[in-house]
Amino acid sequence: AIGLLGMGITMIRGRMAVFIGTSVTRDLRSAVFNHLQRLSLGYFDKQKTGTLMTRVNQDTSRVQHFLVEGVQHTVINLLLLVGIAIALIAMEPRLGLVVLLPAPLVVLMTAVFWKIIFRYFRHAWERVSRLSAFLNDSLSGIRVVKAFGKEKHEKEVFLERNEDLFASLLRAERSWITF
Repeated sequence: AIGLLGMGITMIRGRMAVFIGTSVTRDLRSAVFNHLQRLSLGYFDKQKTGTLMTRVNQDTSRVQHFLVEGVQHTVINLLLLVGIAIALIAMEPRLGLVVLLPAPLVVLMTAVFWKIIFRYFRHAWERVSRLSAFLNDSLSGIRVVKAFGKEKHEKEVFLERNEDLFASLLRAERSWITF
């Protein structure tokens, strides 16, 4: 019965998180698009269309993933940590304090490691943006590419940017898994 209740609570929590994350993402995507509509033409001269498309679509989706998965995971683990700490101290205060002694060090190391991971993911997101911008430009100008026989060049540029993205994502994801 407790297992079924737990599964039910998990399902309700998950459904609520998905609704909230999806709603926030929809609103954020609209806000980003509306903001883009207010920017000057000079801004658009400096930015590639694919980069802006990435901001509207992929970056907002990452926010949704964070809201649905990240916030839930963090809150649940913090509550679990507090509950375990209370139980440990209630059962055996000295042993509980000894077990919890490294907690500040773990929090400090987490903060340090998180800064490193965030830097790696930021680099990967920039590479996603570059690849999206290239794809948009290349596909939008496919007639020109074909007219001047530049397919080989386009393939080489795509391969280079794709490999760069692969390396960035691999480093970021490996860091996350290690963490």
